[in-house]
Amino acid sequence: MSRKILTIIKIRRNVILLSLSFIFIFNFYLFINIVTSIGGELNINIANLNDIPIDEIEEGEYFKISVYDPLSETVYLTDVDICFNEINYKISPDSTNNEIEIIAPNVDYDKDFIIYASKEGYDDIQKIITILNIAKPSLFIFHEEYIVDEGKLFSVTITKNDRNGDPVEGVKVYIQNSPESGSEYTDEYGNAKLITPKDFVKFTVIASKSGYEDGTMIFDVNIEKTLWESIIEDPYFIVYIAIIILIFAVIFVNIKQKRSIFDRTKQIIDNKTIEKYSEQPTASYYTQKINVQHHSNEAVRLNPTEDSKVEEIRITRSMKDKEIIPVKSEKNEPQRYMKRKDIKNDD
Repeated sequence: MSRKILTIIKIRRNVILLSLSFIFIFNFYLFINIVTSIGGELNINIANLNDIPIDEIEEGEYFKISVYDPLSETVYLTDVDICFNEINYKISPDSTNNEIEIIAPNVDYDKDFIIYASKEGYDDIQKIITILNIAKPSLFIFHEEYIVDEGKLFSVTITKNDRNGDPVEGVKVYIQNSPESGSEYTDEYGNAKLITPKDFVKFTVIASKSGYEDGTMIFDVNIEKTLWESIIEDPYFIVYIAIIILIFAVIFVNIKQKRSIFDRTKQIIDNKTIEKYSEQPTASYYTQKINVQHHSNEAVRLNPTEDSKVEEIRITRSMKDKEIIPVKSEKNEPQRYMKRKDIKNDD
């Protein structure tokens, strides 16, 4: 029984030893593969033109890139591929001091760029460099209004586009696409005078000086209009025309009505005149006329009153036939007669 137990223990011990040996060998093999796959280590060196290490640089300036292996006897490596700002470079054996020079790109603001370095047998490495924005101060054009009169002189003031707004002297000010207008330079107060070009509805004034960003400003031209153009462009022009047409229409209708009435009246008068002189007098006309004359020659009979009086009747006639006839009164007479002298008939 004891022998069987010893045999089992011995077998288990051997199994454990074999297992430990296998684990050791496997881990060693894995470590060797990992180390082999990783390869050597690279370092990137960034410096300015004075060989001072940097991690930021202003836009437009040159900087140098070199790659080295700290464990290698050769400090700077060659046959290294560099990628910066999506542009590929090569550090070759012909490169001066085994390094390359790169210019920092222009940026609108401070921006970080990544530099990639790779070499066969080494792990790829990257490093960040910051490009600083050094924008130039811009020029600002000031004018009280954005509308100027055509062909007239106007002035502008040029200042720095910053908090202080200091005037800038010696700035060239000119009108774009108008060579005949010429150019002017600002005085110590930043003032310059220009003449508004003709045949322009709008124009652009440009201010330019070295070390500054150009300043621009758009002006509208106030073109003098004729009276007719002003009337046509009036928003109530159509209303005015409608009112004028209405007034003329009313006047025309009134004149036409008056003319029609006048023509009708004239026609009626003409017709009556024609009828009057075209018809011949009839016998009855003459008979009536004689009867009128006969009755006019008789005495006028008047009803008597209780108190008879002698009265005098004045009949207005022409001076030639005028005569006063006295009338006598009698008490028992039933009627009173007044004779009238025959009167010539003017007809």
